Amino acid sequence: MSFPIEWAKFVPKPRPLTGGDKYHVFLSYRSVNRAWVLNLYDVLRAHGHEVFLDQCVLKAGDPLIKNLEAGLTSSQAGVLVWSSATADSDWVFREYSTMEARTTKKPGFQFVPVRLDASELPTFATNRVFLDFSTYPDGPNGGELLRLLHAIVGQPLSPEAAHFANVQDETSKLAAAQIAAAIRQGRLRSAHTTLQR
Repeated sequence: MSFPIEWAKFVPKPRPLTGGDKYHVFLSYRSVNRAWVLNLYDVLRAHGHEVFLDQCVLKAGDPLIKNLEAGLTSSQAGVLVWSSATADSDWVFREYSTMEARTTKKPGFQFVPVRLDASELPTFATNRVFLDFSTYPDGPNGGELLRLLHAIVGQPLSPEAAHFANVQDETSKLAAAQIAAAIRQGRLRSAHTTLQR
């Protein structure tokens, strides 16, 4: 996956893996959101992060709970991927609880909730600043992606990076509006053609 040159200058490098850390990022998600999460995995790997994603680390027959716990405890950051499909997942809630506990037990551990749709965040996640990817249904992109890359390494955006992120968001909103308008026009043309027949 390639990124524009101007993008690269704003992306922070992963923190060095020290002590017992094997991963920069642990990804917690519901399987229905797997395609989106795999895109995030690719982006993180492209920027040098070692990522714990169950699909890429575990094999059939591995003990699930033990390996997930080991992956999370040996990660520098945890990303909770939230959507309407996550609301009834006890498993994701347990991973959330563990990540929340890691922020107090492990100095420097970064916990970042991200939302994929317009569903309301659960009460347990509203006490954290979250990132909203609801306008990026195909995968992480735009200003929110730059904010996420900074959050997992524990860095705020510089003023220049914040400006760049805002420009990316506005560009994305404009493109989405143009696509929506083109779709609507296509439907109107199609309906008009049908009525003329």
